Amino acid sequence: MKQLKTLPQNPEFFAVYAILIATLSRIKTAAQVVSGFTEVGIIYTASFSLLVPLFPNLAFLGALSIAVLSTLIIEMGLRVFAPKAVDAILYKRYTSMHLPMTILVCLITVVLLGTSGVLSFKNSKVIVDRFAPVPAQVSTSPIDSVYAQTEREQRTQFAQDSTDIVRQFNEELATITHAFDQRIAATSRELTNFRRREIRTGLSFATKKDQLNLKQDELKAEHAQAVAALQKQKNSALTGLKQEKKQALTLVNTAYTAQVDSIHRLNLLNRQKRSQNVDKYGLGLGWFTLVCLLIFLTAVILERVHAKGSGIVEKVEISQYDFMPPVWVNAWQALRERINYQVQERIKRFQDATPPAPLPANKEELYDPTAINNLTITLKLDQESDDQKEKVVIIPSKRRQIGFQQDKHTADTPAAHTEDSYAIKGTPTHADLRQWKRRLKDYKKRLGRHMQKKLAAERKGEQAGKRTLDAIDNNQKWVEHYTRLIQEFSTSK
Repeated sequence: MKQLKTLPQNPEFFAVYAILIATLSRIKTAAQVVSGFTEVGIIYTASFSLLVPLFPNLAFLGALSIAVLSTLIIEMGLRVFAPKAVDAILYKRYTSMHLPMTILVCLITVVLLGTSGVLSFKNSKVIVDRFAPVPAQVSTSPIDSVYAQTEREQRTQFAQDSTDIVRQFNEELATITHAFDQRIAATSRELTNFRRREIRTGLSFATKKDQLNLKQDELKAEHAQAVAALQKQKNSALTGLKQEKKQALTLVNTAYTAQVDSIHRLNLLNRQKRSQNVDKYGLGLGWFTLVCLLIFLTAVILERVHAKGSGIVEKVEISQYDFMPPVWVNAWQALRERINYQVQERIKRFQDATPPAPLPANKEELYDPTAINNLTITLKLDQESDDQKEKVVIIPSKRRQIGFQQDKHTADTPAAHTEDSYAIKGTPTHADLRQWKRRLKDYKKRLGRHMQKKLAAERKGEQAGKRTLDAIDNNQKWVEHYTRLIQEFSTSK
């Protein structure tokens, strides 16, 4: 289907605005490109945020595909519906079946214009933010490293000083303890000597012993006081060391905090500047996209007005392909029919190769063995019996004819054997029903085999041989013959 335009009926009007309309057509395309670029950004951002939790690996491609397809729907829809909406107003298509078409076309055009404008305006800041340069951010890593190193040195120095103080006071404590132990030991030896003298001399030195015991107690008390004083000095030294360490760390933290705050204020100032620039340029881009949308709408209106003023009429050239089913529909139908043909053909060949159903088995006749009498039979050759009461079976001396016999009176007449004869020898001369049924079954089997040979030859595109056709004809006659005999016997009975 092709869309054709007639030549302008008003050449003067056409010539006045022809260049303007051609320029507006190109500007209209550029305006749609700008508008579509902003629409792609916001649709991609929204789609990506939704797809990342569900499909992390496919989120980028999925969001990009959704954004491109959505933008194409909006922009291509505007290129189709906007001219039709303007034509509906210019040509006053408000009657008959044009009215519902006009209402729907105008409604869809308004929806597409509103969607394009909102998406473009709201996404302008996102686009500017994405392409704006990253603000300069001063890193605090060097300061953090210096602070951590200083803190480690302070803690290491404190541990070393604490260890030295403890070692020093432990040494003094050991020295004092040793001195007092020696003095107490000397007093104990002197007390022991007085006890021994009492034993040797029999005299009493109680006063001297009490003095020595008192001296020991005084030494122990002095030792405890010395240890307590030394422990107090030790605790005071450690407390002073902790205070010094705390003050040093406070100074380091103060300096570090001041430097970090300064860097953070500088970084914040840079981010605020960038945010202000994004807001300013994003708002400008948003208004620019709305101007582009207005240019597009103006170009469409002017194009349609120019076409009507020039007397240009759009006509549609159709072909048979426009009314045919789509290519994929025809392809699917052809494939389905080909598969159906192959399956049906295989089923038919399988069915043709299936032999006919066999005849039912002969039912055995019941008889009473006690009711059978022994019979005496006289066999004679071509002679009449002398006594009609005698049981006589006459045996013909001639050979029976091989082949199908049409008439009864020809049964006793010899006939030449022909090539077309394929019958079973020994046609019964008496009404033996079971034998007839067995013969009929044999001839039907033979007839079925020869018919299958004929069908196989026809499927190959060949003609059945003369022997096969003769065999079919001969066996068919025998089947009819025995069928007639069985029917006649059943009727007479």
